[in-house]
Amino acid sequence: MEKPTEERLSQIARTQIPSRLLDHCTIDRNYRTTLEAIPLDYPELAPIDLTYVDTEALPFGHWPVLQTVNA
Repeated sequence: MEKPTEERLSQIARTQIPSRLLDHCTIDRNYRTTLEAIPLDYPELAPIDLTYVDTEALPFGHWPVLQTVNA
């Protein structure tokens, strides 16, 4: 992977994605060296606090609302 330009870094920094479009999990401690985010449970830690998931008010509304379809 090549080094991103200043313009690309600025674009990434300005991007806001609603939490409802993201997945969450804890990952393996070695992700920095393996470059893989492998999900892993840590029973000794408290669960991830989801209190604020999908409560943010973003200054734009062009993200689609996900709908659950029951088959």
